[in-house]
Amino acid sequence: ATSPRIARLESARARLPHRPSSHAKTRAHIGERSIMAKWGEGDSRWIVQERDDGTNPNAWHWVERNLFKWSEEKLTELLVGVDLNVPVVEGYAKITTLTKFEGDSSVSTRKGGKKFGCFDLSFTLKWSGRAATSSAEDLDDDDVEVKGEIKVKEFCSTNDEDEYEYTVSVSDGKSEVKELLKSRVEKTVEATLLPYFRQFASELQAL
Repeated sequence: ATSPRIARLESARARLPHRPSSHAKTRAHIGERSIMAKWGEGDSRWIVQERDDGTNPNAWHWVERNLFKWSEEKLTELLVGVDLNVPVVEGYAKITTLTKFEGDSSVSTRKGGKKFGCFDLSFTLKWSGRAATSSAEDLDDDDVEVKGEIKVKEFCSTNDEDEYEYTVSVSDGKSEVKELLKSRVEKTVEATLLPYFRQFASELQAL
């Protein structure tokens, strides 16, 4: 006969909620995962596919936005018309056009809403200027006009500012005037452009 103590233990055990074995639970969880992972099936509360409205609930998914076009437009807005700070007594030079824009630019948003602005760009800035020389002291003289380019490379979010590369060249103008302005632009280009590059990086990160 079963002792009263064993009978009480068996009675108490029978009243406990059923708990499947760890093996059974593992199989159940595996099955549950396979159902949740099927495209378009499962509880409607599970978001397992792209939403038509583009919503990213609770910033759960990694989102990357291509901002190449925005970057070209923003740098054009910031740089075209900028004075290259050639000493006034010697003449002036300013940026006229941004061309040959290449590379990548994007903002990634990770889970939790943390944003990362990334860019790796190269482009050319056309510039024009005038300079007085010993043979032409009047800045309105057509002979003193010079045109050239600044090629910007290694403009990258992972580079330090002193790693950006600037190559200054001249194309049109008299030899004496070209060399004078080219040498002055080479001395001022980095200090002139860096504030605008910092503003670009800051605005990209905030998008």
